[in-house]
Amino acid sequence: MKILLTGASGFIGTRLAEALSQKHYVSCLLRSTPKNGLEKLPIRTYVGSFEDSVFLQKTLVSHDAIIHCAGSAGTWGSKSFYEKSNLELTKRLSQAAQEAKIKKWIQISTPSIYFEFKNQKNISEDFLPKTLSSHYAESKLAADLYLLSQKNLNTTILRPRFVLGRGDQQILPRILRYMKKGYYPLIGTGLQKIDVTNITNLCQAVEKALLVNSTLSGEVYNVSNGEPITLLELIEEIKLHCGAPVKTIKIPKTIALFAAKVFEGLHALGVAPQNFWLHPLEVAVMTQDMTLNVDKIKRDLGYVPEKNFRSAIAEYFEIQKAPTP
Repeated sequence: MKILLTGASGFIGTRLAEALSQKHYVSCLLRSTPKNGLEKLPIRTYVGSFEDSVFLQKTLVSHDAIIHCAGSAGTWGSKSFYEKSNLELTKRLSQAAQEAKIKKWIQISTPSIYFEFKNQKNISEDFLPKTLSSHYAESKLAADLYLLSQKNLNTTILRPRFVLGRGDQQILPRILRYMKKGYYPLIGTGLQKIDVTNITNLCQAVEKALLVNSTLSGEVYNVSNGEPITLLELIEEIKLHCGAPVKTIKIPKTIALFAAKVFEGLHALGVAPQNFWLHPLEVAVMTQDMTLNVDKIKRDLGYVPEKNFRSAIAEYFEIQKAPTP
């Protein structure tokens, strides 16, 4: 199968390129020169602008499927920023794909769409909160709905939760920045249940979605390890790999949330950088239960999680050689 992959310079995209290139012909659509090991893989890369329709049309010709990972995540950006990065980009690429007669589309979406500022367990794919929690979630849902409305595309949407493993550029590095100092500020009790996804399991889910027949077109699937853990379990496992003692300092949620709102205000005034402290939404996400129901992807696609969160963390430390405190 000839696959075109976007977002290959990111964590998920790079690992997908690595896994899929072992079985398929993989091309990667990039905005800049390949990095993060992409240049060493048996793939073809196209560097150019997503806003260049001629470039897109030439690039997409002769491919059988698109896996769309490109876009922007986070909490601090404006509504227009996320709409441009996630919704408009998806529309532009999908239109080019349809002109190139590509039928299969796999969208890497997000379970952030489900979040509603309270404990949530066993969330199914058909759940939607009355109000979405962020501009990011709004843009991703809008992109999902747009794709599902395109009758010429055989679309499968995957919503992986908290992806970990070798190549992680966000979650583990952020936690380790604190642990390097010999402590970790744990907000709340740490006993809230969360779902995580080993990157190897996500790669398996994408592979299965590529091979699914058209009768399952237009389906949305949650992806996780299927084994909820507590945030404290995750932190303690990371500490085991640090090579030096790391003290856990518990911060009450009320204090953390107050501080987050203060710094959000300071950022709005141009006084504090956006990553100086957590966003209020991040505090909420870190202190509440959020687990996904993955029965649907197991039933429809035969998805069977092969690796747990511990192996994802071990892989990160082994290969990335993460700094120790």
